[in-house]
Amino acid sequence: MDDEKIVELLNERYQTVIEIGSWKKSKTSAIYVPEREKALMAKLLNYNNCRLDENTVRAIYREIISGAI
Repeated sequence: MDDEKIVELLNERYQTVIEIGSWKKSKTSAIYVPEREKALMAKLLNYNNCRLDENTVRAIYREIISGAI
């Protein structure tokens, strides 16, 4: 996988985030739910095959999540 593919996948993820955000607004649901972020982080750490340091995974996804909010 190259950097172009990573950026393409991030853009796809953000498009999904936009769609979910619109749906949540129409239902007057909370946009940011800390418990959801915690559950997502746990799931992501399970996906890691130990090549990335756990702190690196956390830092990357904190930035991704922050950019989406």
